[in-house]
Amino acid sequence: MLLIYPKLLIIPALLIKYKEEKAAVCPLVFSGNILFPTDFSENAKAAFDMLISLVSNYNPAVTLYHIQDKNILFPHLSHKLGEFNSIDTERPNTLKESLLNAGAKNVITKLGTGHAKQSIINEINSNNYSLVVMGTQGRGWIEEVLIGGVAHAVIRKSNTSLLLVPFRK
Repeated sequence: MLLIYPKLLIIPALLIKYKEEKAAVCPLVFSGNILFPTDFSENAKAAFDMLISLVSNYNPAVTLYHIQDKNILFPHLSHKLGEFNSIDTERPNTLKESLLNAGAKNVITKLGTGHAKQSIINEINSNNYSLVVMGTQGRGWIEEVLIGGVAHAVIRKSNTSLLLVPFRK
């Protein structure tokens, strides 16, 4: 017997985290403060398109957050840190301009150096974000997995609702 499976639908997933045991109303507010962690990968571009759609409909404040991952930079690329700082300081400006043109109330850019998973989780849990919009995969080496290591860690350890945008080839 031959079984034919339909193609998997790849659609964004919204994970709502309740801060209380029972909530009478959905606590998610798209017009609040949205965090967009990015590694500037192809999946991050797809997530950014979704963010633009949210911004044009709800006019939230947005924080763009990029981490220069220590696991990638050190020790072999540490001599290029100045060059990476220059590039990574400039790249979010284009995104910021697009968000402001789409109707964002305010856009803040943040650049850090550290371990991506923990840095993003710390940023989420130490600030008052109503939503995190991010891709399910970054620049990892395994393209076939459904969800990358950073997204998986953020799902498990953050205290904020998430909109996860899957990778499409």
